[in-house]
Order: sequence, then structure tokens, then C-alpha cells
Amino acid sequence: MKIKVSVPATSANIGSGFDALGLAVTLYNTVTFEESDHLDISAADGTRIPRGETNLVYRSAKGLFDKVGKTMPPLKLVQTNAIPMARGLGSSSACIIAGLLGANRMLGDVLNTQELLTLATSIEGHPDNVAPALLGGLTSSVFEDGVVYSVKRDVDESLCFAAIVPDYKLLTEAARAALPKEVTHKDAVLMPYKIADAKVHEDPVGVSGALIEGRHYYDAYVLGAKCGGVYALVASGSISAAPSISGKKITGTGTIRYTLDGSDPRYSDSAKDYVAETELTAEDGCQIRAFATEESKYPSPVVAG
Repeated sequence: MKIKVSVPATSANIGSGFDALGLAVTLYNTVTFEESDHLDISAADGTRIPRGETNLVYRSAKGLFDKVGKTMPPLKLVQTNAIPMARGLGSSSACIIAGLLGANRMLGDVLNTQELLTLATSIEGHPDNVAPALLGGLTSSVFEDGVVYSVKRDVDESLCFAAIVPDYKLLTEAARAALPKEVTHKDAVLMPYKIADAKVHEDPVGVSGALIEGRHYYDAYVLGAKCGGVYALVASGSISAAPSISGKKITGTGTIRYTLDGSDPRYSDSAKDYVAETELTAEDGCQIRAFATEESKYPSPVVAG
């Protein structure tokens, strides 16, 4: 008997749902299972994969046989690997779920879905990828008293997803090792000033209005750098007009804050409010930086003169 299993790629750690939220997408690995007189593992698409007992599909299948006290016969496994390996699309979870589903079917479906999910989590270490790989859709999972519980929600079919796949591998173990053991409350909370620390893109291609690009730090630890993270579309009129600097004068509307020492006027202790048409007392060669705010509008970009 030949058994064929298809398992979707997944994206996990969605938003604030670290180790909890995951999403299945329409990109699939397939594995065929057949009993054989010896272990035979191959890739139909030529992908380099382990061909012995270290193969993750094989190990996962054997784990299920061991759990129910059965001896697994030699298998012929043929894998087709559309999911890029070590690129953040759940390739290892796909292998685990494929191995468990194939083995479970060989044994007459001895484990139910929750038991399969709990076993998959014990192999993977966390449920955020294996849950959507097994259940599909968008899943939220929790591990409690040795059992994994998941809630699934269907994803609107009008949504389309695109994956940006890097030309280098980043193993989950390495990415997780880069995470700090603790995150302070200050860094974990997306505070307003972090959103205000923004670049404004006026009428970018394909966007009607302006794009506010902010930065926050919560997800920036994986690669050790501050990265773009908060985006909001707003109408052009919702952004304060940037002031202009000419010589030692600043012109603009709203409340204008400025510094003379090159520091960022949004956060600097040396920042002062500018009074219209006042000539600044500033030494030649100093850098004037300013930004404007108006009620019910986003702050303007910081300008320098």
C-alpha cells in the first residue's frame, strides 16, 4: 500500500504570538510511504536530504510507532520538497507532520488530532508551526499539562501572501539562540514614541496618500539589529508639514521644536519651542534640527539646516 501525504508551509511567531500563533500557506511538501525490505529515502526533486535514520520524516514516523508500542517496518520514503529549508517557512514542521500522518495512517489512525499535535510539539519543541501544518488556517496554541490545545480560524480567501526567501540559511536553533532570555517591560511595550520615531514617504508608488514607517525593537533581536516593524497608511493631510530652515530662522505651522546641537528634537533635553520669525542665537557651524506637530496629526519628519 502506498500512502501520500501533503503538508503546507507555515509562518509562525505572528505579531505578539511568540511560540503560539501560526499560519498555513499554499506551498506544500509531499511524501509517499511504502513498506520495503530495506530503508530507502530519496527526493523526487533532487533536494539534498538525509537518506538514513536521521531523516526527520523517518524519525517522526518512528516516534509514533514507538509511542504506541509497535515496530516500524523498513520504509521507502520519497519526498518532494517545495518548502525552502531553513528559511522560516516551517520546513522542519512539515517533515514532522508528514512523518506522523504517514505512520498514523499505516497503523489505522491510532492517534487522534490532538494526540498527533502533542506528539509533534514534543518533537519540534513548540506548537506554532506544527499546529497550522496539521490543522491548516490560522492557529493559536497553548501547551498545558503535557497537552497542546489549538484554536483554528479560517483565513479570508481574498488575502494573498508573498514570501521573501533569503539566499542563506538560518536554522531555527540559531535564530532562537540570538533571542534575549528576558525582555524588559519598557522594550516589550510598543510605546507611542516608538511609533513617532518615523520616516514619512510621501505618495510612494502604489499607495494613495503617505506611508508612515516607524521602528520598534520587540522583534529586532533575531538578527541583532533594529528593523522596520510598524507601518500605517494615512492620508497626506494627516501629517504635519515639515518646517523649513533658512539661515537662523525656522518657518512652518503648528508647534515647532528645535535643537542647536544636532540632537533629535523629538527626544532631546535641549529641545526648545520656536517662536515665529525669531532669529536664533546660534553659533556659525552649529546644526539646527526641527520638527512640527499639530493637533490630531502625525509629527512631521525632522529636518536639518
